[in-house]
Amino acid sequence: MPVKVSSFTMNMPIGSASATLSVPALNTYAVTLQDGVSGYSGTADTMINAWAPAAAPGSAVDVYVRQPGVKSVLVQFDLTAITNLAQVDEAKIGFFVPYVGSNAVTMNAYELLKSWSESSASWLNAASGTGWEMPGASGPTDRATAMTDSQTVSAGGSWVWFDVSDLAQTWIMHPETNHGIVIVGGGHVNAELQAISSDFPVTFMRPQLRLVYAAP
Repeated sequence: MPVKVSSFTMNMPIGSASATLSVPALNTYAVTLQDGVSGYSGTADTMINAWAPAAAPGSAVDVYVRQPGVKSVLVQFDLTAITNLAQVDEAKIGFFVPYVGSNAVTMNAYELLKSWSESSASWLNAASGTGWEMPGASGPTDRATAMTDSQTVSAGGSWVWFDVSDLAQTWIMHPETNHGIVIVGGGHVNAELQAISSDFPVTFMRPQLRLVYAAP
């Protein structure tokens, strides 16, 4: 790409120079991150439960979302293998939902601002011995105040996708900010759904992160 640079003094030109800059072409990549598929093993997920506030179901094969805010799901994908030069076009986190109760469930996804441990995260604690500011990852230093995406599901047997494109761009550029998302049941109806976790025996049903990005 040719570039011309000119110098002026008192609005009078005093010299100019030209140069050709080489800008690397960007290619488009589409990847699917899923535990146990293509050697990927960078998913952490668990459920936190207000009815069992000290429980840490980090190895459960399924997780539950119950509204309003009774059972919530934490999920995080490792994006450190993606170049920090990536320009994210689209990123979506998907859960396979085999079962929904008799009432539709509204699921609100928020960025998590605090690190957590899959093996010890509970309604009361994030990492072992480190409490949430408010139980259930609800405090202003625990999660973002504005939701990232919201989905309402009334039937099972399908994938549910949350748009995390803006978050993924930040996570790739600044990996230390990647604590994943929390999915909280909203509304005022006592409704529950089941979702598949990354410990489910069938790999293709485990949570996915679909990422489309441009990079050199």
